[in-house]
Amino acid sequence: MGVSPERGYSDPGTTVTYTVSLINQTGTTDSYDLTLASGNVWTTTLPVSQVTLADGETASFEVPVEIPASAEPGDTDTATLQATSVTAPGTYSATATLPTVVGGGDTAYVTVSDYNYNYIALIDTAAQIFIGTIDLSFTNCNEADFVSIPPDGQTVWVSCPSSNNIVIINRNTNTIANILYGPYAPNKTAFSTDGQYAFVGSLYSNQISIINTTTYAQSLIFAAGQNAQIAVHPYLPVAYITNGSYQPIEVMDMTSFEIIRTIDATFGYSPVVSPDGLRLYVESEGEILAIDTQTEQIVDFTPYLGEMGDITYV
Repeated sequence: MGVSPERGYSDPGTTVTYTVSLINQTGTTDSYDLTLASGNVWTTTLPVSQVTLADGETASFEVPVEIPASAEPGDTDTATLQATSVTAPGTYSATATLPTVVGGGDTAYVTVSDYNYNYIALIDTAAQIFIGTIDLSFTNCNEADFVSIPPDGQTVWVSCPSSNNIVIINRNTNTIANILYGPYAPNKTAFSTDGQYAFVGSLYSNQISIINTTTYAQSLIFAAGQNAQIAVHPYLPVAYITNGSYQPIEVMDMTSFEIIRTIDATFGYSPVVSPDGLRLYVESEGEILAIDTQTEQIVDFTPYLGEMGDITYV
């Protein structure tokens, strides 16, 4: 038996409908009893209890599974469908499973890119299932590498370093809302706490683009080195700039957007501030440094971990 989809996905209080196909390969006309094995909880309905098929003939039918309104995102239930030959039940039988999972969680946005295609994969975080894509091919986006979400959660900013643009996605509709040109080889985007400004470093220069998120007007400041990444403090009026080189971490005033001092930590990369604002964490030559945001001194570090990618605080 074949089943489509292989795994059902929907919200609480809705119905997932599976298409089941059964082919007779016994060499003669035969009938098959259709039953549901015990064990599943959600209401699953077979439209027929028996089908008769000539040799080589296929029957297709729909099996609805009702997700209870009380189900929570991430809940699962699996129905098992059995088809048993009437003529030779001990010889010819088939089994198919209908796994159903409840969605309704947050959506994760995952970049999938190379020089030939670029799109965003959408993942339901509760069901942990792929739910769709957003095509970036018509946006001229090459190598969609970085995804950022501003504080209001209404959009997704996708940085495309090889095409020097940023694609903005409307999270309510998962459609393209805008395409920004100007930032050179844009790195990951950071946002001011009020969401009014976006800050985008460059992979291959020392420029940082400051973008008004309402008007999309752009201006530039310049970091000490290229490949700048920015982390904004949740309540202090500062942001931290790393560039992965021998240059120290720079501290930017969030009112004037000027560099006002430095922190004595070199080769910093992937800065992130803890939600309580007490620590700034940066990768540095295979270690993670913990910096006290009040004294701006290194207070702890991990042993050498090897080459790392991005750091995320959850």
